[in-house]
Amino acid sequence: MTTSLTRDLLYSDAVKAFELTVLNKNTKPEEKPLTIRDMTLDQVVHHVQTVGADDSLITSKLIDTVIRGAEEDETLWKQAATVAMMTSEIQRVPLITPDDFIFRPWVHGTKARASGGAFWAVKLDCSQSAGLYGASIDFTKNDLKAGGYPKMEEALFCAGQSVGRLILQAINAELLADVNAAMTNTMANWGNDHYKSSVKMESLIAAQGITPEVEFVNPTEGYDMGILDYFIRDDYARAAGGIPKSGHLVGSLYGRLPIYRHRDITTASMIMLSKKAIAVGIYQDVTIEDYEDVREGLSGAVVSVQFDVKSAYHAEGPSGATSPLTKAWAVTTAA
Repeated sequence: MTTSLTRDLLYSDAVKAFELTVLNKNTKPEEKPLTIRDMTLDQVVHHVQTVGADDSLITSKLIDTVIRGAEEDETLWKQAATVAMMTSEIQRVPLITPDDFIFRPWVHGTKARASGGAFWAVKLDCSQSAGLYGASIDFTKNDLKAGGYPKMEEALFCAGQSVGRLILQAINAELLADVNAAMTNTMANWGNDHYKSSVKMESLIAAQGITPEVEFVNPTEGYDMGILDYFIRDDYARAAGGIPKSGHLVGSLYGRLPIYRHRDITTASMIMLSKKAIAVGIYQDVTIEDYEDVREGLSGAVVSVQFDVKSAYHAEGPSGATSPLTKAWAVTTAA
C-alpha cells in the first residue's frame, strides 16, 4: 500500500492543535507564533514518544522538511515564472499582459467593444507520467543509529533542495532552448562588462513594454559584478527594494531588480526575464511515498514531483493576433 505525504498535510487539525496548545500556549500577543517548522525532527519525535502525541506530527514534520529544502530555489523560480497548480493532466495557462486590453473611445450608455479575455496561453502537459521525477531516500535503521534524526532531517532537506533545483534547471533549459530572434535578444558581453550588459538587457526588455522582474547569472558573472564599486550588492538590494533574503542573491539592478547567481545557469551566460516569459505547472506537488516508520529509517522512501515548463515561445493566441510576449526575456553571453 502506498502511503503519501503532500504539502496539504502541514495544515492538518493535529498540527494546528499542536501549535496552538503546545508551542504557543505561553506566547505573548506581541511575539511571533511558533510553528512546527521551528522544531527539529528530533524534538518532534521526542515529543511524540514522551507524551504519546499523534504520530501524524512526525509525518507532518517529514514533508515540512522536504518542502523547506525545496523552497530555497522555489523562491527563485516563483519570481521568474507564472506558476499554476494544474487541476488536469493537460492545462492551458494564460500569460496575461497589459497589451491584452485595448481601451478605445466609448460613449457612456452604449456597449463597449470587447477587449481582453482572448489571452495568449501555453499548454502544459503532464499526461502519461510526463514530467514525473522521483528519487529514493535510502536512510536505513543503521544510518539512524549512526547519525540520529539530525542526519535523517538533513537527508530530507537536501532531497527538497534537489527538487527546487530541478525545476529551476528546467526553466533555464527551456529559455536557452528557445533563444531566437523572435522571442529573445541575444547579445555579446556589452562593453566587456557584465553589469553594463545587465543594464542593456533591461533596456531591451523595457522597450517591449514589459518590466523584467529577475535576472539569473552564472556564479562567475555574479563575482564579476559583485566586486564592482558601483554595484548594488546583496545587503543594499534588500534594504532598497525589500527583496527576499536568499543565499543566491548577488545584488540588484537599480535597487529593484534582483540578480541571483546559480550554478545551473550555463557558464558565461546571463538571463533576464519577466514572469510572462515562462510558465510552470505543478501537477503533483512534492510528495514522499512508501516511507516506513521514521523511527525505523526511511529505507525505500521516494520523494517525487510532477511538473511541466513551457516558455512564451510556445504560447498560442487568437488567430492573426500579434503576441504581446515578443522578446519577453534576453540572454547575454559573456565574450
